[in-house]
Amino acid sequence: MPRKPIDARLISEHDVINSHASVIPPLALLNSTIESSIRAYLLRDLADLADHSISDFQLPGCPPLCVPFITGPHAMPLQKLPAKMYPGFGLSMLDRAVKEFFAARCSPKELLKLAEHFMRDGNVACVYCDKVAATRWDHLHPVSGGGDSSPGNLVPACGRCDDSKQDRTIEEWAAGKAKHRPSADRVALIHKRIAEYQREYTYEAVAFEAKLSPKNRAIYKRFRRKLQELREQMRVDGLISK
Repeated sequence: MPRKPIDARLISEHDVINSHASVIPPLALLNSTIESSIRAYLLRDLADLADHSISDFQLPGCPPLCVPFITGPHAMPLQKLPAKMYPGFGLSMLDRAVKEFFAARCSPKELLKLAEHFMRDGNVACVYCDKVAATRWDHLHPVSGGGDSSPGNLVPACGRCDDSKQDRTIEEWAAGKAKHRPSADRVALIHKRIAEYQREYTYEAVAFEAKLSPKNRAIYKRFRRKLQELREQMRVDGLISK
């Protein structure tokens, strides 16, 4: 059965609250802080990075701001505070941001083709659970391990599965204790689906430092030294415990 043409509106919302409201993707907010922090504190002497922007991974057409509904049966829980970012987590996000700076990144046109590949009956479902409409793109090989935002490594996911999987491989996710992790039978089905996908969009996972040029490897190691110095200072100041 031929696939229906892609409707860009179907992938214009990055996250959904109660299936009724779009919000700014959290990573977009994180990355604005990440970029300014890198420029101001960590990468003053790394001219190779300082002149570049580390942008969030945003789907084509995603609006910069959307106002959620706050009334009715699906009201946003306004009594709940926004999620709190802890300094230690911020440091780990700095490392991820720099790794993503060196990662390959597909074009908007390629992303639309990926959405078409996964579309069935006008919908793009989560590749992991099938139960919820996909609102994000997940990396099969995590960015923290050297994964790219490229065809063959990106799959559509719902927020619940993406948050549960985090920066793990499918095997690590299934073997862990995370809520909503897939069962063994589900993992087999996921791998079958991914194998079919990667026959059309090949992707070879490579460890992060192994894919860097000697120059970029030196840049990253210098960044890591500075990050460790900052971590130690934050520990001394009582901002982090370990």
